[in-house]
Amino acid sequence: MSARQMNIEPLSSLDEILPVLTGCNLPVADISVSSPPQFFGFRVAGSVVAVVGLEQFQSVGLLRSLAVSPGCPYRLNFDQVYRLKFDQA
Repeated sequence: MSARQMNIEPLSSLDEILPVLTGCNLPVADISVSSPPQFFGFRVAGSVVAVVGLEQFQSVGLLRSLAVSPGCPYRLNFDQVYRLKFDQA
């Protein structure tokens, strides 16, 4: 499966999101259950392996995080993930 064939989906469970972020040594202390950023992710065999986090700031969206799990069996780079996310938006 290529990155182009993978689907990105909205994620709401911090239990799925936080392990990917912490596995990439990204900060998570600012993520609250009551007001989390909007996260999207890729799954492989049912497990989330890549996460894109966006925060709305007034009329613009800010990229909060972009993380690909070190154990992801597919090669994903920023450009591929970015294009997938914004092509589907």
